[in-house]
Amino acid sequence: MDLFRSREEKERITAAEAAYGAALADLRTSPANVVTLPAKLDELRAAGYRAALPKKDAERIRRSIVTAAVDAALADDRLTADEEAALLAALARLGVTDDTADGEVPDLRDRLVVARVNDGRMPVVDAPALLTRAGETVHLETSAELLKSVAVREFHAGSQGVSFRIMKGVTYRVGSTRGHLVTVGSELQTVDDGILSVTSRRVVYAGGRKTLEFRYDRLVGMELYEDGIRLSVTNRQDPSLFRLRHVHAIAAVITAASQTS
Repeated sequence: MDLFRSREEKERITAAEAAYGAALADLRTSPANVVTLPAKLDELRAAGYRAALPKKDAERIRRSIVTAAVDAALADDRLTADEEAALLAALARLGVTDDTADGEVPDLRDRLVVARVNDGRMPVVDAPALLTRAGETVHLETSAELLKSVAVREFHAGSQGVSFRIMKGVTYRVGSTRGHLVTVGSELQTVDDGILSVTSRRVVYAGGRKTLEFRYDRLVGMELYEDGIRLSVTNRQDPSLFRLRHVHAIAAVITAASQTS
């Protein structure tokens, strides 16, 4: 407790917090300044700011810097290749590894995918499960459940998703979801499970019972939830609803790919 800290100890903590806060100030001003962050962190480490702190305080400051650095660098949901390399280098200097990244920064991998896509750098699956057509590239694949409501009534209620049409010039932004998939007076049931593939030309669901294709030239909208996505196409009367992870990454790739297909 602070009551039992010496004045010198409090001063060291204050100095460390101020030093790291100053290192992040430029990054908050402009995400592009992330390229200078690794060098600044090296300077602070050499100065021994955190090393002079009690272990608990050093860890608290470290974790706060990790969160602040990611949030500032990804504030505009866009990263160039150089900015991404600098952010990853900074996180490595702050002790974030592949094994701990998800625990320290929830959804970091998805946010990085969105930032790359907004910079025009689409991911590529080297060995996709989907059998592709000539000239087709698979950008993402993820496991998915095909859902169906057993009631006729709509199930949005108080946890409604965010709907928008796929339009030219749209840049996907993180945060375009609200709530979980819920029902009112009805029940969502899983009718199939399989793999959802997002390619340069279409979205394909390949399940144990059903296969569904959503060509971009027929895609008229997406409805996003925290744990699912619903796709509507002109040649199919009913939209298709999927429960899956990585909603933001999937939606960002669909948005970008549909504009260039």
